[in-house]
Amino acid sequence: MFYFCGKCGNRGKAKCVSQDTTSFSRHTWKLLHIYLEKRANLLNFAAVKSIYMSDFCVYIKLKPFVKQWLINALGNPVRFPSQSIENSTIHSFVIKLPKDAQPDVPGEDLTAICVPDSASKPAEYYNYLTPRGKMAVAECCEHLFRRCMWNELGDMSDLGCNMMSGIYAWCEKHGIDIDYADTIRQRYYRIREQYAKHGIDLMKKTKNRNK
Repeated sequence: MFYFCGKCGNRGKAKCVSQDTTSFSRHTWKLLHIYLEKRANLLNFAAVKSIYMSDFCVYIKLKPFVKQWLINALGNPVRFPSQSIENSTIHSFVIKLPKDAQPDVPGEDLTAICVPDSASKPAEYYNYLTPRGKMAVAECCEHLFRRCMWNELGDMSDLGCNMMSGIYAWCEKHGIDIDYADTIRQRYYRIREQYAKHGIDLMKKTKNRNK
């Protein structure tokens, strides 16, 4: 017969002096051991599953202001959220290094992006993107930047400041060199005008603050 102390967790043939004890049979101890072992395995699985990004990188050529914005938001190398569209795109097109190809290497004009790891495509082996694959990832980054720009700048007339002052401030907020402020302004107006030609108004409607 073994004894188990519910207060201190000790077990043995002698009773614990800290409090009243409950006797446990060998069969009960075996069941408890199995339960704790399974619980530990589940916790370990959850921990491993959460480690989704690897240290392997692909190097993508992006527009300079998109690169600056992306690094400011997601670090260097860039680590997209584990369940993001960008990671799904990388995972879809990443392959093993072809025999006639050279591994990716860093470059000043390139953006380092971490390769997502998975059981079906371990990043240790699947860490190469073809030129077309890189183009697909670059388009994802460009689209993400455009969505952020339009969502945050919105209707420039509702900022309460000079248009360029607002764009300068937005660039500084996102780690973009202000030399690209005019480029950002042109892109902003180009998007708005393209939709306006088809009768689609993307401008935010100013709320009546007197109500």
